[in-house]
Amino acid sequence: MEKINTNGQTFFQTEEETINLYEVIQVLYRGKWLIILVFILVVLATATFTFMQDPIYESTAVVLIEKGKKGVGLTEAFDITGLSEQRNIKNEIEILKSRSLAEAVAKKLIERVYVDPENKKDTILVILPSKKELKEGIKPFAKIETILERFKEDVKIESPRDADIIKITVRSKNPKEAALIANTFADSYYERNLMMSRNESRSVRMFLEEQLAEKKKLLSQAEAQLENYMKQAGVVALDEESKELIKQLSDLESKRGETIVDISSAKRKLDSYLEQIKQIEPEFVKVATEALDPYIKYLQEEIAKLEVTRDQIIAQNPKVGSQEVLNKSLREIDEQLASLRKKLQDKISEFLKIGFASSGSPGTQSYDPTGFVKELKQKILLTEIEMSAYEARKKELDRLIEQLNKKFETIPSKLIDYARLERTRLSNEKLYLLIEEKYQEAMIAERSQFGYVQIIDYATPGDKACKSKSSFEFDNRHRFGAWIRCDDCFRQRILR
Repeated sequence: MEKINTNGQTFFQTEEETINLYEVIQVLYRGKWLIILVFILVVLATATFTFMQDPIYESTAVVLIEKGKKGVGLTEAFDITGLSEQRNIKNEIEILKSRSLAEAVAKKLIERVYVDPENKKDTILVILPSKKELKEGIKPFAKIETILERFKEDVKIESPRDADIIKITVRSKNPKEAALIANTFADSYYERNLMMSRNESRSVRMFLEEQLAEKKKLLSQAEAQLENYMKQAGVVALDEESKELIKQLSDLESKRGETIVDISSAKRKLDSYLEQIKQIEPEFVKVATEALDPYIKYLQEEIAKLEVTRDQIIAQNPKVGSQEVLNKSLREIDEQLASLRKKLQDKISEFLKIGFASSGSPGTQSYDPTGFVKELKQKILLTEIEMSAYEARKKELDRLIEQLNKKFETIPSKLIDYARLERTRLSNEKLYLLIEEKYQEAMIAERSQFGYVQIIDYATPGDKACKSKSSFEFDNRHRFGAWIRCDDCFRQRILR
């Protein structure tokens, strides 16, 4: 068919290419019943499928990571990395996703059995054996592995951007079970954090407990020996000079004993840290034990001498406050101590910065994105410095005790045995009291550790069901995966 357009140009159009709206409507009209039937069948099939699916409920527990909460120990005093001040949220999410935490939750749920344990109502669904396990005769509960796989599908851990909180979201066919699992995860995470926070304090407390029992035994022996001697030799009187000498020696020996305990305690901590770093950077163990700056050791020795001298002046002069000459000497010592401590602090900060200069960069084997290795290295180096300070103090106490021992040997021979026994008794008594005080402090320190995790909101059973589980996907690339959220429960797709 020939046609002419508005520009006067001629073109051809076949009859087959002509669209006739009337004919299209006629075709649709003739097949209207078929179209209506198909539409009804689709709607019925969709409705049937939807109603056949079990409703899924969702509950969320919220925990807070307190970034600023920290102690006041040596590690925090020289925290050049900022790791003591700032907790890495990603690390905490990984802990929540860890297998060990999931296992702890699974075991708690198995011990509980019921959603409502008092009335023994509603068995927890996630712990029930699968059909395959039932055929294999595994009952009444599923294997731990099966429960962990179910957690991967039903539990999601996430942290809103720029927030110090973590959300633990759980889905279940039972709204109460969803809340129960979310709360069990939150409680287990809190308990784990509390235990880890108290580990170091607990280790020190247990060590001091052992030392306390040992020193009590030695004190009892010393008192018994002195008592037996007095019974055999009768009343023995020492002159004032000998009494003062014994008092000074016993005081110094008890302080030396206390320092030895401090060295042993620090050594335990250091061994623990070195064992951890050995698994990550074996070569750092040798560096850590050989790298302490000689100038730091020198400053610590000078500080130890002045501190012991100051203690001696005060011990030998109970009324030092009323003696201007001694007060002036103490002020001079305090000024020297302040100056040396400032130099020591500056040197330690400089030493630590050099120690962390080779911490690695992205793409290298030693790169430490979480900061865990840096924090561990800092603890190792600071514990080394702490031990060095104790050793410097012990060295100075040894020197003074050796000097006084020469005077002690001048005590008349008939009194020397009594003097030795009295000195031993006094030394053990003072040392026992010092360790008992440290033990009480360690107990308080352990009990006052509450970690840096707070449960802000416990999960509550949801009163509105989400869509079925088939309406969201699970991403196996992550342990607890990622969901495409239901339209009525979620706003966006979360992929982590």
